[in-house]
Amino acid sequence: MGNPDNREVEYIDRLLVFKWDEGTNETIPKLINMSDILFFSTDDINGTTIFAVTDKDQYLIRSSLKELSQLPGFYKTDRSYVVNWSQAYSFDPTWNQLIFKSSDKKVNVAGSYFKALKSKILALPTHL
Repeated sequence: MGNPDNREVEYIDRLLVFKWDEGTNETIPKLINMSDILFFSTDDINGTTIFAVTDKDQYLIRSSLKELSQLPGFYKTDRSYVVNWSQAYSFDPTWNQLIFKSSDKKVNVAGSYFKALKSKILALPTHL
């Protein structure tokens, strides 16, 4: 057994999120699989409230979009979105939006982010 201070950091495949319970007005912690997340988003101008969005639900998360965009396989596509690229299914060039495999949810791709992700986006089927 090696020195515990020299152990390697392993990629974590689950994320601690919080579901808002309107009945009790509390947040309930839950672990969800990273692979189930379609994208992270914020709907406030300061970006202080962050959501992890799955095909069935959305959860509060205690992190920033900047931190989340550093996760392997996740890319920032707009000021308000970080996408799990493994969930991206196609691209709608009319509205500059990514479409997901298992959901009717869509995410905007801003011009500056499109340039950075162009090769990945062009590899997706076009949705017309």
